[in-house]
Amino acid sequence: IRFYWNSGVFAYKRATQLSRYYLEDAFKFMDRRIGQSHSQVHFMDQVVLGLTVLRLGLRWRALSSSCNYTLLSSMPHQLEEARIRHARVLHYHDAMGPSAWGPVLSALQPTHPQVHNWLAAQGPFKDEPLSLRRGLREGLRIYRGLQRRAYYRSAGFQKL
Repeated sequence: IRFYWNSGVFAYKRATQLSRYYLEDAFKFMDRRIGQSHSQVHFMDQVVLGLTVLRLGLRWRALSSSCNYTLLSSMPHQLEEARIRHARVLHYHDAMGPSAWGPVLSALQPTHPQVHNWLAAQGPFKDEPLSLRRGLREGLRIYRGLQRRAYYRSAGFQKL
């Protein structure tokens, strides 16, 4: 993939009607079965956005990675002070769980003290203990997954 935007943050002038053309292109790609597998379909929207921008001849520029700074527990180098200093928006993935919480806070303290203080008061993300609410949420997740699989099957896509 040469031109791919993996972020939900973009701005455009309404007069370009980008959202309308983007939706039309997404349907075209789905109807033509450009994606053959679940993973290809799953990420298709991010590919189609770039292609729509190019097709319309719109001027564009990417935001710096500081606007979508990746924190993953498997990428400890992202917590280095020189790197995290420029972060403006944290894309925290799994780095706010109990096991990564200490290193994340330690990295933020010298570079972003206000964020550190706010997060420290929040505590790490935790899985709720088994409860009715958690059970309902899990049931809804399973139901939606079954619907998605049924759609993929009916559309001729396969889960690899």
